[in-house]
Amino acid sequence: MLEKLFVPIDVQTLMQNQPSVYDHDSWVWKYNRSGIYTVKTGYDLAFSLNKKELIRCHKEKPSLNPLKAQVWNMQTPSKLKVFLWKVLYGALSVVDALQDRGMKCDPVCQTCGMDGESINHVLFSCILARQVWAYSGFPNPHGGFDVSSVFVNVSYLFETWRNNEEMRWITKCFPWILWYLWKNRNSLLFERLLYDREQTCKKAIDEANLWFLAQEVDQGENEEGSRVVSMQSIDWIAPPREFVKCNIGMRWSKKKKEVGAAWVLSDLGGTTLFHSCRSFTGVWSKEEAYFLSLVWAVESMISHKCQRVYFSLEWKMLVNAINRPKAWPSFKFKVSETRRLFGKLLERRILFESSEANRGARLIANSVMTGDRFQSYVARGSPKWLLNYFL
Repeated sequence: MLEKLFVPIDVQTLMQNQPSVYDHDSWVWKYNRSGIYTVKTGYDLAFSLNKKELIRCHKEKPSLNPLKAQVWNMQTPSKLKVFLWKVLYGALSVVDALQDRGMKCDPVCQTCGMDGESINHVLFSCILARQVWAYSGFPNPHGGFDVSSVFVNVSYLFETWRNNEEMRWITKCFPWILWYLWKNRNSLLFERLLYDREQTCKKAIDEANLWFLAQEVDQGENEEGSRVVSMQSIDWIAPPREFVKCNIGMRWSKKKKEVGAAWVLSDLGGTTLFHSCRSFTGVWSKEEAYFLSLVWAVESMISHKCQRVYFSLEWKMLVNAINRPKAWPSFKFKVSETRRLFGKLLERRILFESSEANRGARLIANSVMTGDRFQSYVARGSPKWLLNYFL
């Protein structure tokens, strides 16, 4: 019917925003995921309306977010990730930054005597910094490091670290080199101690090698002592007596608009009673995929005469919306539909399950998509190919 009355894009919008016919109309703040107004979202809306020219100018500049995101994905200690984050955000207390905040400081670099001390100067263009980089063996860019942009230089470090396989042993040490250049600057400023290039470089590389060695030792011990454990032993929440537990797994393909869904029914002791899987098509969002998977699991429990059930899934937002509907008005339709089905059960509870504890159900759902297992079924026990994850 919708296809006959509306164009395809409007049909998609209508299917994603279905009205709740079982409750009275209410206000929903569309600029927040939950539908509740917050001061932050109100400020963001006012800023976007009143500062359009400023926003346009910023959007025309290249985004630094991908560079900043790489910092948190590095294999390096947390203190160095925080330090690199401060480097990119200009949050280090160099002379230029202090003067911008109205503080009176000696406007001269204490290491080389040049006027001005920026973050880029301390880490790349200062005489000592250039000597340390040269002594370290790190491949310098053609023409040397940029004298004005710390972003260009840090971007070069990341690119060299990713692409230079022949010198990976030294390129992976660059966070420690930056860290010790900063420590050397602070030692000179506060303790009047100045380390030469060899000491600074040697300390950085030695600490980096020790840290990577420690990671290899820890990884070896974990692999040696690892054992195959069942899903129920990893933060699995056991249901009370006279209840059963229904773990719900979901896999959504954004490209194909298809969903693989699965549920695993377990008893108090974690023994798998039944499992099932099926597929959905024409699903346009991950939210809708989780909702369809949950509704299908509830309907399955009703048809199997399971009246006291703990439902668990990995999407915390839907769990919160069902448990606290007044705080999530934008989920009103999904909540009302789910609660209507819950009314056919004697007792139920829906809770959030960690990805590790829910891994078995998720793997079954993944197999629907990767193995083209689109035929739905219900079977006793657990799949033979996943015996390691179930009791």
